[in-house]
Amino acid sequence: MQTGPFTESLAKKLVAKYPLTGPYYTSYPSVGQWDGQFKNESFTSALDDLFAADGNVPLSLYLHYPFCPELCTYCSCHVIISNDQDRMDHFLSYIFKEIDILRDYLNSKSITPNIKEIHLGGGSPSVISREGFERLVAKLGTLVDVKTLKHFAIEVDVRTVDKEMMEFYHDQGINRVSFGVQDFNPDVQEAVNRVQPVEMVEKVIPLNVRNRFKSINFDILWGLPFQTRETFRETINTLKRIAPDRVTLLHYGHFPDIFKHQVKINESDIPSEFERFMFNVEAISDLESSGYEWIGLDHIAKKNDEMVGWKNEHRLNRGFIGYTCEYANLIGLGPSALSSFGKYFGQNTYGLSDYYAAIDKGIFPTFRGYECSSDILLRSKVISELINYSFLNFRDIENNFEVDFHNYFDRELGFMDELIEDGLVELTESSIKVTTMGRYFVRHICMIFDIFLQRKSAHKPTSRRDSKLVMS
Repeated sequence: MQTGPFTESLAKKLVAKYPLTGPYYTSYPSVGQWDGQFKNESFTSALDDLFAADGNVPLSLYLHYPFCPELCTYCSCHVIISNDQDRMDHFLSYIFKEIDILRDYLNSKSITPNIKEIHLGGGSPSVISREGFERLVAKLGTLVDVKTLKHFAIEVDVRTVDKEMMEFYHDQGINRVSFGVQDFNPDVQEAVNRVQPVEMVEKVIPLNVRNRFKSINFDILWGLPFQTRETFRETINTLKRIAPDRVTLLHYGHFPDIFKHQVKINESDIPSEFERFMFNVEAISDLESSGYEWIGLDHIAKKNDEMVGWKNEHRLNRGFIGYTCEYANLIGLGPSALSSFGKYFGQNTYGLSDYYAAIDKGIFPTFRGYECSSDILLRSKVISELINYSFLNFRDIENNFEVDFHNYFDRELGFMDELIEDGLVELTESSIKVTTMGRYFVRHICMIFDIFLQRKSAHKPTSRRDSKLVMS
């Protein structure tokens, strides 16, 4: 039986050889490799470097709102389970103070920030009250006129909103919405404590509401307990009927040793690695035949979506908030928020007590980060090209980094023989092309260029426990 580019027997062979574990390369190096000595002073110095190079550099902001009304057992995000409105209002007051810290820094440098995009994530920012949301938008307005933003996005838990709230978001300037759907099957939803019938989803985004927004995205997770090929096909069929503009197909990572609540998921209920792989293959094949285009590792978009244009124009930027176009420089606000700009990365502390303490001191709440060397920047570019475009032109790398590709990566190119034999890549004197089959294993191709793996420094998922380890 043929599914996409695979026969069942070939898929089983390749999955056994190239397992689904490993870094996703949302950043390189991955967060777990960052330096615990990178604190407020380092973050401030990194901002100095960014704006010294270009005071008008386009920026994106990410704001992490950690509160959720209940715990989804699959979750690997930094969340706080609470319905205490006073506690959430108190938190917002500190987000406002952090925005003030950033604004004061910019004012001290006489910089008017060129903010093009804001993304509200979490957690569930859709639990913020209307009054609180209006205050948040007003506070963000001290940094940028939100009406001028190209993208103003929010992650929504459909259980926390209604049609009127969606209209309210639009009136506040939101133009992109992402729903954490995960799966439409009721047994799967029950197993992960995320019960949201399809009727609930459809009710909040009727056509007249959908037309108010530039795009609607659905997050779908494959590999959840009780998923089967048949049930996942039904989920994809439902998704196609609703027809969101974008879909993010994400692999569920089961790490109960790191995310303790995942012990509530019985490992015996999780599909086998091969079955999980086939969920993804079938879903991508089905969506591609239904007018969507596969972009990068895990994004799907309608043919007329601007993300497809970015891909065709070679302007994709993949980062912590998904794909953007020219706005690669991201500043994160809120506990656990991630930043990526210039040659630097940074992450805010997880715990609210540490976060509040830093804000009270008037400093950035950074607890780790990374300054990339020229070698890391080069390897990052190689990895992003392979993931984003399935193609790497050696001449482009040589021109941008003033190296001879074959000499620089002689060792890595020697590791590609098996990938070539397995039909995952095509190697020429001037390029690497990832085949259609190879796109499903592109992370393994990227691992060849990962200097941390070469040094036996394993990547690992990150969680709030890291904050305690680094701070101690």
